[in-house]
Amino acid sequence: MKIFVGSFYHEATTFNPFKTEISDFTFVEGEESLNRFASTEIFREHGIEIIPSIYATAISSGILTEQTYRFFANKLIENLKEAKEIDGIWLHLHGSMEVENVGSGELALLQEIREVCGYDVPISLTLDFHANLTNEFHQYVNIVRSYRTVPHVDQAETEQITAKLLIDCIKNKTKINPSFTRVPIILPGEKVMGDAEPLKSIFQKLEEIEQIEGIISANYFNGHAWNDTINTSASVLVVPESEEYESLAEDWTVKIADYVFNRRHEFQYNVLVLDTEEAIGRALNEKKKPVFISDSGDNTTGGAPGVNTLLLKD
Repeated sequence: MKIFVGSFYHEATTFNPFKTEISDFTFVEGEESLNRFASTEIFREHGIEIIPSIYATAISSGILTEQTYRFFANKLIENLKEAKEIDGIWLHLHGSMEVENVGSGELALLQEIREVCGYDVPISLTLDFHANLTNEFHQYVNIVRSYRTVPHVDQAETEQITAKLLIDCIKNKTKINPSFTRVPIILPGEKVMGDAEPLKSIFQKLEEIEQIEGIISANYFNGHAWNDTINTSASVLVVPESEEYESLAEDWTVKIADYVFNRRHEFQYNVLVLDTEEAIGRALNEKKKPVFISDSGDNTTGGAPGVNTLLLKD
């Protein structure tokens, strides 16, 4: 069994004026890239022949230049064309990569991959919880699983789960078509934390649904709010075990979306939220030091440039 593996990972914000370039990425390719994936251990344990491509990842920042996207996409596609008779494809992507003149980088990449390998080769994806998925995204993939922690500490575990699911899919020769729907809400990351309600209960519900016969992956994506795109929103994607369970997956997709939407008003900030002058005044009067003030709108971990000097001015 041969499985093609790779990663092209970036979370973009359209409100950052500085575009992301090739030099902003950590990039390795070939055999060296396999050291970056937790899935490598799983594939080797099962005697899989791994066909490596690239590992390219950058911290959250502005949208990718088209040249940057093409550089990494071309690398991966060229590797795929050189691969012979692969049985499956395993990738770690983000889900909110935006590219100038292209739009969703993940959708464009998957479309290019399908042009090369067709639709009989199963594709398994590890995705970030903050993915902004396009309406047609699920038509190009077979297996998807998102992180179940915010902040994210389970990337390695998720990679291993998607690797195992891909191996099962290939061995059982099952055809898998995920179900997808949007949830009409946009929530900033600061309101959606894994150890707080209602996300804590949502994650628990997803785990319970994955124990149901016929469902191998149930996912809620919060989306990445700092993107002005048509894809920016929460969404749900459920993966059935086979074609036999597609209607079941569709039913649960709707149920999860309704469950989240009905609890939308429960998402609240988990820290004290104040305007600039109040925040500074409160910090100066605090007995416990130091006090950390975060400018949510210019938070670099969400892809902002981190250049706002309003707090310094005040």
